[in-house]
Amino acid sequence: DNCPHLHPPSPPALHALRTPELWSCRVCSSTDGVWCCLTCGHVGCGRRALHPALGGGHSRHHYQTMAAQQRSTRNVSAQAQAAGSSDGSASDSNSAGGHHEVC
Repeated sequence: DNCPHLHPPSPPALHALRTPELWSCRVCSSTDGVWCCLTCGHVGCGRRALHPALGGGHSRHHYQTMAAQQRSTRNVSAQAQAAGSSDGSASDSNSAGGHHEVC
C-alpha cells in the first residue's frame, strides 16, 4: 500500500517544477527533455537532449552521483554502527541533507 520509494517532492523540487524559467539543464542549459530531481530540485537534460556535444544526460549523471554518495554514506554509517560508535559522527542517509531514492 505505501511504497517507500514514493514521497512528495521537496520544497526545492516544488519550486523548480512551478517555475518555468528554471526548466533548463543546470549543466548545459538545454531545454530538451529536462528532468527534475524530486528530492533536491536539480534540473538536468535527458539522455536524448538535442545537444549531445554538450554532454546530454545530465539528469542521469546527477542521479548516479547522488546514488553513489548515498551508498557511501550508508557504508560509513554501517561501519560506525559495527564499531559501536556513539558519538554521532556518521551521517544517516535519511538525514535532513536529502535522500535520493536508489532502487
